[in-house]
Amino acid sequence: MLNKKKNSFFQLDRFNLIYFLEGFDIFLNFSIVTFLSIFFLADYDENYSLPIIIFIICLSFFSRIFVIPLLKKLLYYTKNKKINCLYFLSLTYLIPVFLPNNFLIVSLLIFVFCRFSIGILFSSIHLNYFNSLMDKDEDSYFIKYSLTIIIGMVLANFLYLFIDDFFSNNQLNAWAWKVTYIILFLITALISLVLKIKNKPFNISISYNSSLDEQLSLKKVKKFFITNIYILIPLFSFIFFSSNKWLPKFANPENMQFLEFNIVFMMVIFLISIFIFPLIKLIGRKRLSNFLGFSIVIICFISFFFKYTSSYSIDLLKFFIALVSSFSLCIFFLNNKNLKDFGVINVNIIQNLYYLVFSLISPLLFYYFINNSISYNIIYLTIGLFFVVSLTFTFYVKAK
Repeated sequence: MLNKKKNSFFQLDRFNLIYFLEGFDIFLNFSIVTFLSIFFLADYDENYSLPIIIFIICLSFFSRIFVIPLLKKLLYYTKNKKINCLYFLSLTYLIPVFLPNNFLIVSLLIFVFCRFSIGILFSSIHLNYFNSLMDKDEDSYFIKYSLTIIIGMVLANFLYLFIDDFFSNNQLNAWAWKVTYIILFLITALISLVLKIKNKPFNISISYNSSLDEQLSLKKVKKFFITNIYILIPLFSFIFFSSNKWLPKFANPENMQFLEFNIVFMMVIFLISIFIFPLIKLIGRKRLSNFLGFSIVIICFISFFFKYTSSYSIDLLKFFIALVSSFSLCIFFLNNKNLKDFGVINVNIIQNLYYLVFSLISPLLFYYFINNSISYNIIYLTIGLFFVVSLTFTFYVKAK
């Protein structure tokens, strides 16, 4: 019989409900980019309006880095030291439903504020989650976090298909895109209701302990950020999947097949991650991460010199991205010992730094896809460089 420690990978808690919601948020928002651009920026050329909307949606990633100073300010002015994030999250999903189409500038500013606030709320939830893990023997929280997001994205994919079939394009452009926010509001409200019925204390609250400042170590943050820079690869694969309903149609025609990163490749990431993670725990993260890193670098270096013209070679590239993404998710985890060594504040900053970089690169990447053709050799080279940087910095730190 498996003991509690060995079975912890398959056990979910109340925080996973929020990460499931986060997966819904990512997919639904990136799926309605074209409708948002027509609603808010109808007078602009789509080559510019689409990247602008992408950046606005990415504000929910960009804003997470500011959670610590904002929490300090908020707790300074409020008497209640614990404010339930779910109530505010429900409100931020409900507000876009009432945005008027008569005052588009005001509506756009409100939408920007909502996306910024959603990032702060999700980051606050992560901070509370890290605090809750300090006294637990938990070694799989990041992979469970990632896989729960994938489940949310996959289910949101089927839900979006129903919305897209039920409403016409004109309706979606005018007002029906707001249905996605009604759904997000209902899911958030349902989570709150279920937890209230079960009478379980759900301490997802905006709380901050001033003693956490003592844990801050920029040296640790820099070291871990660079050595695990490859985690950006699965983040971008998530966004490609979430945008596959519209991006291939609006991008450069030569990029169409590559940008059709459909549910099959997302399930590859999910399934391989489930099977690889226990193996990594058995062999050891450091040994296997170095082995996988060198293997990926060699494969990318060899692949850089080939020509990619057939559909099979492009599908092989997408499969390789899915494979690398699953490996990256599995070797990027902080077990309980690492969490105590790094400190809650450092782990939160590291995670938010990746989201910050991701939010800045994404609009530029989408702009490139829309206006330029992709060089598949450069994609292999870029993936290889991520791991070269990671391995180089890892051995540099050891030698030092």
